[in-house]
Amino acid sequence: MSVIKKAIVSQGSGPLNPSYFCVHSTANPGATAANHVTYWSRNPTIPMAHLVSDWTEAYHTVPYDRLVAHVGNGNSLCEGLEICEATNETDFQRGIQIAAQVVRERLAARGWDTGRLICHDEACRMWGGTDHTDPIPYFTKWGYSWDQFKQLVQGGTDMAITTDEAKQIAAEVWSYQYDPNQPNMYNAVQYEMGGKIWGYDYKKSAPGGNVYNTLVYETQGQLKELKTMVTAQTAAIEALSKSMGADPQQIAKAVQDAVKAKLDALEITVTATDGD
Repeated sequence: MSVIKKAIVSQGSGPLNPSYFCVHSTANPGATAANHVTYWSRNPTIPMAHLVSDWTEAYHTVPYDRLVAHVGNGNSLCEGLEICEATNETDFQRGIQIAAQVVRERLAARGWDTGRLICHDEACRMWGGTDHTDPIPYFTKWGYSWDQFKQLVQGGTDMAITTDEAKQIAAEVWSYQYDPNQPNMYNAVQYEMGGKIWGYDYKKSAPGGNVYNTLVYETQGQLKELKTMVTAQTAAIEALSKSMGADPQQIAKAVQDAVKAKLDALEITVTATDGD
């Protein structure tokens, strides 16, 4: 499913048959993609790009086969995206993910690979007519690089989420509450595994019917539940992280650390009796 919304604000200034896709950043910190769409719609003759994205959405603003002024002497050679500049790390990370998906979609639509992907800084050095070096200064501000972005577009690993976000995911995984009346991704994975154990009554099946056996079978059942839960949630998180372009190993480690801390804190006492 495309992340790009259509919001054409200009028909450009002539035909375009591009050979490259050029990435920019707006140099307008905090201004959203919607802000730029509104501004460009009121000023359709000013420099703009074919697309603009921020940390929540992306817009297609000029037809892909129409010329716009965005890269100096390379205008006739490039389709382009403006990445809105975030003011915090969380928005920066989200914005990078959305921008990478936009670029990935457009390269695929053209039948191109990242060999056709350039930034404004490279275009400046290749063709001149502009002195801009974006998005390099914006990326550098957040400890990011152009090479990392190209790897992300290719589907490689990247610092897609912050450490705090990984910890939050781990906390949410551990505190998950099962609700049989509300099917969700977790339930789907669980039932696919054939582990319909939540409604199973271990007390009724305990051989001998005494307290000791009941506790043993209850404990075994709880351990099976825990194993199923962890396995299912791990699979769900891995699928989610891959769909976001995140690093599954980073998330998995955060979850592992959280689970280990919980298990280390558990105290289980089983008392055996001869009575029923």
